[in-house]
Amino acid sequence: MPNPKKLFFITLALLIVSGAALFVYNFFIQEQTAPAEQNNQPSPENFDLKPKIILRERVLAPTISQDNQTIKYYLATNGHVFVSDFDGQNLNEISTVDLPGISEIVWSPDKTKVADFTQNQSGAMQPSVFDYTTKRFFSLNPNIKNIVWSPNSQKIAYQFQSSNGSTEISIANPDGSNWKNISKTRLKNFKISWPSPDKISLVSDLGGKEPGSLIIINPETGDLTTLLNNIYGLAVNWSPDGQKFIFQQTDQNGKNLKLYLGRVDGAQAPKELPVQTLAKKCVWASDSQTIYCAVPQKLSSNAIWPDDYLAGHLVVDDDFYLIDTSTAKKTGLTQLDKTDISVDGQNLFLSPLEDYLFFINQKNGWLYNIKLK
Repeated sequence: MPNPKKLFFITLALLIVSGAALFVYNFFIQEQTAPAEQNNQPSPENFDLKPKIILRERVLAPTISQDNQTIKYYLATNGHVFVSDFDGQNLNEISTVDLPGISEIVWSPDKTKVADFTQNQSGAMQPSVFDYTTKRFFSLNPNIKNIVWSPNSQKIAYQFQSSNGSTEISIANPDGSNWKNISKTRLKNFKISWPSPDKISLVSDLGGKEPGSLIIINPETGDLTTLLNNIYGLAVNWSPDGQKFIFQQTDQNGKNLKLYLGRVDGAQAPKELPVQTLAKKCVWASDSQTIYCAVPQKLSSNAIWPDDYLAGHLVVDDDFYLIDTSTAKKTGLTQLDKTDISVDGQNLFLSPLEDYLFFINQKNGWLYNIKLK
């Protein structure tokens, strides 16, 4: 007959061992494995999404339509305007007006109006605005360049080259009326944007071998604030809330391209992001924290960035990444080696629910999407 005292100690020992094993599993092993089970985002090594061709024709200025259910775009060949669903189906032509030589198409934020430049008979670029709601067309002063829209779509800002050679930054109604000059500049080459109601942005467009600046103008007072200075290869892409921006920078030889996060309030120094790409090859999500970027697999060491790329002297092969700018964490979306499609992504934009990423493939001018969800 077993000794009761001995049996008691054996049972107690088994309980202690079992309890210890359960403690180790719950507080160590389970803690380590749970995040992997809960992570639904592809890891940087997965790259499990694939670009899809929407339209096999060269397009210009694709954007989300006013109804938030469709996309619309111009054909590069003739300027006709088409609307389709997000997968390129149910295609409808909404404008058959021939617009030869059309370029620099800029949609208003509410997508009801468009500013564009077309080549006139003398070869000069003629700016104009078309209102899709009222069907009214406005021809603007030919000395106007660099048109951008106010956040509420009610005003335009632009560069005006006067007859005496001075350069003015002006704002006006979309038809060109009620204009006023808000600032003068000695700069000749720069980009304008209007990221928030109280900020118009000027960025030197000087390339990789000249130092550039980012300047903010208050549209009401004309007051100037310099946010960045002496940055080679500078270009800027503003967040939807107008409080952050990503910008590209090179060394003084146009090499060593890097991407940074900047803030208007200057509360933190610019933060380097974990991808090497141009600011124009990225798009912000609506949270003003996440960006999606087309990232070249290789950067030519012989090229001057961004000059050679923008001039069309080289074409890149892109992978696509999602980057959390607050943590600098990147997540791979597509990888060229895992698809049969070769892309050089530009003009990126997102669907309203951010379940589609759209872009133009610079290699052929066609429109593509990536289904994210």
